Amino acid sequence: MGSSCSNTYANAVMLTWETQHVFNGPYRELVLFYRRFVDDLFILWGGTASDLLCFVDYINNTTQFLKFTLNYSEERISFLDVFLEKESSGTISTRLFRKECHVNTLLSRESMHPRYVFRNVAQNEIFRAFRLSARQDEFEKQLIKTGHDLEERGYEKNIIEDGSRKVKQLRGTRAKPYFSDKYCREVTKLEKPDIHVITEGSVSTGLKVRIECSSSSYKLTSCSFYKNEYKLYLPNSSTQYVIEGATVWDEGLYMCDCNTQANMYTETSFRAPLIISEIQVEEPDIQIEEKGNKIICTSRNSYYEYRMCILYQNDEHVQDTGDQYNTRPTQEVSFTVPNLPDETLFKCLCYTSGRMWTRNSSAITKGMKYPDYTVINIIKLSLGLVIVFWMVILVAESRCQNMSNQR
Repeated sequence: MGSSCSNTYANAVMLTWETQHVFNGPYRELVLFYRRFVDDLFILWGGTASDLLCFVDYINNTTQFLKFTLNYSEERISFLDVFLEKESSGTISTRLFRKECHVNTLLSRESMHPRYVFRNVAQNEIFRAFRLSARQDEFEKQLIKTGHDLEERGYEKNIIEDGSRKVKQLRGTRAKPYFSDKYCREVTKLEKPDIHVITEGSVSTGLKVRIECSSSSYKLTSCSFYKNEYKLYLPNSSTQYVIEGATVWDEGLYMCDCNTQANMYTETSFRAPLIISEIQVEEPDIQIEEKGNKIICTSRNSYYEYRMCILYQNDEHVQDTGDQYNTRPTQEVSFTVPNLPDETLFKCLCYTSGRMWTRNSSAITKGMKYPDYTVINIIKLSLGLVIVFWMVILVAESRCQNMSNQR
């Protein structure tokens, strides 16, 4: 843009212009959201299409040195290197956008720069792809494309893999995608939909998985689905997500939020686990603390630590711990159940710090007597010690017998 101060002058001029003609102009009430990069404007418009055309005519006549062209859509649009799309839930998702004339001009690995510069270039490119990709599947695509671009410019695989690992570690903090929940419009939401995982067939013959969302109170027209908090791509509006030929890579926690026939939105459903692997670890112990209306799931023998547990009531998912123990796994998880009902069966399922699922716990109900595993474990230990003691006696007796025979 010419001299080093050109960008500062341009921003100063645009600030004066937008303050007068956008923020205090005749169309200010229709500008719901406004962002600018130098002279490129991004606006969420609250009026009609004809109002928008009039607004563009107005701003084009405010100065002789600014002329704006219009690109607008009710569903999807690109702005600089971002592609924005309105979801069925009313929120906005984003992904990285590259123009058709895009050319790979990343810093060449053959350039005479310190090694840390190339590591920073790789990490920042991957970080950019993640920040602009609201859906996990879209991020995986961009990660592959970014990796190819870096390899094309001579970057080693270990630099690319190291950058990917560092960015993935930041997912829950400052590397959250743009337009996450805090940027979305506040709306009154309906109760959570029910979510069910239905499997057909087997892994060897071809496993088909259907994840369905339903509601007994509302007619759902479309749903957005998530795996481990990341949005999944659906080619068509639907209340179910289908996985053909599912494998262990599809395992995870699935959720959904839906749009109703009355154009209202539901809360996000509970997390429904998809478990394909036949390897599951020991089930947790489950007890009811009736005085405090609590149900407690604990690691049997204190062997496993849990990142998350799910509570089932009569085989229906009623609570889960969410991300509460994700970074600090625990051996004991408690659920509070107000007005603990009689004759209701409860059981729990947990996900361990070793990233393996437990088996379902045994089912218990209010007033049910359950075994004291502390006493049972002491008895088992005592029996084991007795057996070891007898084995020592037998070995000693056998050696004495051999020594006497040799004499």
